Formats: sequence, structure tokens, C-alpha cells
Amino acid sequence: MARLRQWCDDINRMQPDVKYKFVYVDQAGFEKYKPASFRELMNSFTEYKCSAS
Repeated sequence: MARLRQWCDDINRMQPDVKYKFVYVDQAGFEKYKPASFRELMNSFTEYKCSAS
């Protein structure tokens, strides 16, 4: 997770056109919560989520 966060920070610092973020979704959590949309997924899985805006 630390390396993924670093990659996002690095690429966002190097270019302004696209803002990269990440969220980690584990299989068990996905099956348990069954998000109906990407927005719901992003709002539900916050333990390993990039906090950059």
C-alpha cells in the first residue's frame, strides 16, 4: 500500500492532467457489501484509500 501511495504521489507531482488515486478492495469485503456503483465502492472501502484530492 505504501508503494502504491508513493506511485500516486509521484505521478500526480509529475503531471497535472490526470489526478490518480487508489482504493484497495478485498474480495471478502466486496462480496459482503456488494457495492452497486463505483461511487458506493469508493465510499465503502476506506481503510486503504488514497486521501489526496
